[in-house]
Amino acid sequence: MVKRLLIYVLLLLTLSGCGYRFKGRAISLRGVESFNTVIVNNDTYEPELELILRDDITTLFTTNGWLVSNASGDDAVTFLCTVAGYKNSPASHRSNDSISQYEVELRFNVRVHKGPDKEKSIFSLTDRRYSELYIVSDDVNITSKNKREAIGKISDKFARDMEDSLSQGF
Repeated sequence: MVKRLLIYVLLLLTLSGCGYRFKGRAISLRGVESFNTVIVNNDTYEPELELILRDDITTLFTTNGWLVSNASGDDAVTFLCTVAGYKNSPASHRSNDSISQYEVELRFNVRVHKGPDKEKSIFSLTDRRYSELYIVSDDVNITSKNKREAIGKISDKFARDMEDSLSQGF
């Protein structure tokens, strides 16, 4: 018994000495099982990002039972997402030095608050980044369509990631 305890202590010290940490869920949503409101803000100059994201989050949350609208006042829980950054960068070039692919990157901040006091967050997540490549065409309309599809993929990834985080309690 004492040997086993000593082995566990030594193992714990060895693992903690090399940077490994035993960590539980540090953040809890304190009994939140659903949201009443999804708000998406866009702090970038790229138009309509908030519309795409709001639609994806609302659809996924509604489908999976996270979004309901039957609470108010102190019980109302709001999911607030801000598109905090947008970057569109060349990712690869053709042999004639023209750009063949761009990478679009979106950066998100998330806050969850309960009740009418919107300044008191029960959860926050900052600087969540997602990126996607898209192909550049000689036709501007095709390039624009490809960019919108890449943004849609990012939005879908983000919404699914948030839904996964919710189901695991963040």
